[in-house]
Amino acid sequence: MGTIQFKALTFNYSDQTQPLFDHVTLQFDASWKLGLIGRNGRGKTTLLKLLQHQLPFDGQLVTNLDFQYFPQTVTEPTQLTRDILMQLGNLDDSTAPMSRIRT
Repeated sequence: MGTIQFKALTFNYSDQTQPLFDHVTLQFDASWKLGLIGRNGRGKTTLLKLLQHQLPFDGQLVTNLDFQYFPQTVTEPTQLTRDILMQLGNLDDSTAPMSRIRT
């Protein structure tokens, strides 16, 4: 499996006074199942763009993985978030780690 490493990663948009990421050092194993959750404007999409080297940054981003990001279409906005995630991940109650979550 691959890894994702951030070594002293710093990034900010030109109109920001403080960096969005300030000397971040992290390592993720690609076998981990992770999700990005946060309020609007907190850096989720920016992080994905950094992983794809679409934005300039200082520090190092080391990985042997290929990243693709595309917005997911929610066909039925009245669905529960859990059900949407299960559908997008092609999961069902018998295989999903989320099956322990009850709505």
